[in-house]
Amino acid sequence: MREKIIGATLLLASLAFAQYETSGDYFGTSEPTNSTSAFESTSYSTTTAPEKKEKKDPYFHAHRGFYFSTSLTFGYTYLRYNNHDVYYDGVEIDEYKFTGFMTPYEEVRLGGSIANVASVYGFLGLGIGTGTFKTESVNDRHSYDSYYSYDNGFYHNQRKYDATSIKFYFGAGCEFYPIQDIDNPMYGLFLGLSYGLAVDGAFYEKVDTYDGYKYDKSEGFITGAFRFEVGKDFWFSRRWSFGVAFNYTIGWLDLDDSDYYDRSYQDSETYAQHTFGLTIRLSH
Repeated sequence: MREKIIGATLLLASLAFAQYETSGDYFGTSEPTNSTSAFESTSYSTTTAPEKKEKKDPYFHAHRGFYFSTSLTFGYTYLRYNNHDVYYDGVEIDEYKFTGFMTPYEEVRLGGSIANVASVYGFLGLGIGTGTFKTESVNDRHSYDSYYSYDNGFYHNQRKYDATSIKFYFGAGCEFYPIQDIDNPMYGLFLGLSYGLAVDGAFYEKVDTYDGYKYDKSEGFITGAFRFEVGKDFWFSRRWSFGVAFNYTIGWLDLDDSDYYDRSYQDSETYAQHTFGLTIRLSH
């Protein structure tokens, strides 16, 4: 029994001095006393005081309240326009394609953030690019144009030009921040989805097939476009971050101007785009 009492006493003393060391106020004073016994000192020396874990503000680096972002995107874009006309005496198909690089595309986003879980915003973007513009015309009527070739009952005309492009894109979108643990190395990961109207134009110099005269020409592309995005923010202050993201944009628009009462005339137009981009951004 005596050994048990001595053991319990040693345990209580150790706990007492451990608490005293961490708080400095166990006996109502901020300094330790010198009245310690030999066994208490020995017990205390073998006891490690628990460390206080510093509390971290979960929103120290976070998107909260007002949301702002400005970005530059470098990417590859593909644009296509197809016009299919069916007349009572024949068929005519025109197709235009632009492929090239955006160098660069700039965008601004304004909106609001909800508890570092999601952000909702409107966006407006403008960009330029360079690439190749291709035209192809197909019909089943005779043509005296030297650029047409005959194949399987149709006349084909294919041309290719160096071109520049311009993009205008506006709409609305949202971002989600799935990682909430600020100690997680993936904190700052974001997933984005947006939708808007994309208007693209291609500008090139065309050569007349008859007299060789050169003149400037342009073609337009318009689509309703979805953009999918994944990226990561790297924080350098309480609210500001630098981010990198990969995104993919897909858009299309179908128009039908066929005559409902006269089925001998059908006119359909199709616009499509695919864009792959690498974005760097500054956001709040």
